Amino acid sequence: MKLRNKLILSCAALAAVATTAVSTTYAWYTSNDKVTVGTLTANTKNSGADLLMIADGQKATSTTVGDVTTTTVSDVALSALAWNTEILNITTNAMDSSTGSNANMIPLAYNATNVADGTNKGALVQLTQTGTGDEAKMVTASGTTDSSTGYLYFVLYLKNAGSEARTINMHINNLRNNAANAAALPSKSILNPEENRKYMGLTSGNTYTVDALRVAAVDVEYTPVDNGTLANAVEKEVVYNLSSSLASPSFIGSANPLGASYSAHDYYNAVMSVKLDKTDTYNVDTSEFTSLGAASGVNLPVQLPAANSEDDYYRLAFKVFLNGWDKSCFDACQGQQFTFDLDFTVVRP
Repeated sequence: MKLRNKLILSCAALAAVATTAVSTTYAWYTSNDKVTVGTLTANTKNSGADLLMIADGQKATSTTVGDVTTTTVSDVALSALAWNTEILNITTNAMDSSTGSNANMIPLAYNATNVADGTNKGALVQLTQTGTGDEAKMVTASGTTDSSTGYLYFVLYLKNAGSEARTINMHINNLRNNAANAAALPSKSILNPEENRKYMGLTSGNTYTVDALRVAAVDVEYTPVDNGTLANAVEKEVVYNLSSSLASPSFIGSANPLGASYSAHDYYNAVMSVKLDKTDTYNVDTSEFTSLGAASGVNLPVQLPAANSEDDYYRLAFKVFLNGWDKSCFDACQGQQFTFDLDFTVVRP
């Protein structure tokens, strides 16, 4: 993919393709295969006199020794950001956070911490087991660092080239599951269906389906760059409910694959000897995360400084993940692919 128009424009757009993998992180999400994240594409349009520039913040480097090719990802040096030239192969740069491989999206918990400025700042963590035998519980890890695997990660830089500080609107549109319809979603067998189909809200059947968009979320860290120097700390961090970008979430068609009452937590505890501790602090459904504003989008929680003699702009770090604490996060979320477009537009008074 090549973006051949210079991005000194009012609106920058890119399309993301994310694929759900399968994992041992949660017992109702049980296998583990590597998947490939598809190509990110970008388009631009001129929407006014205010100017907005964008740059891809990561680069991928491949090294081949014999028959083995290893790809590593690193941040682009601020002085080397390509503001006015093509953005090349963003997907290649959108990698797993630490392994340097294409993202393996698995269920994770968002460990949020309320801070003085009223924002949530946190990390993506996995479940751990505490205790043994009948006393064993599954609880969210207490570590403050991100999980080393499990989410799609990419970095963008935004710069205002206008003469006044501006608010920027972020709009996720064209979000869709790539399955043709609800019937095309991968189905999973219900363990002991006569007893356990009730946990899917079903009264009949031995299999069930769940759209992964129910549990997809996007964590964005906003870090200022002041006169070409990246700040030591993230200024704002917001976790968004990805499906809230839909004006009318249908989860592929009007039919809800799950019944009216469902709980992956209760299903887990019905079939596993090690119980899930539902009192865990981070037991939060995806719908409780910040809305993306449907068709109108959402304004970024920071203002881009006006263009001046200093080199001031913002770094946006995106982590697209599956919320493992959502009651919809059943094993049937695996093996799916979803796509969306991401637009940034100057908001003028």
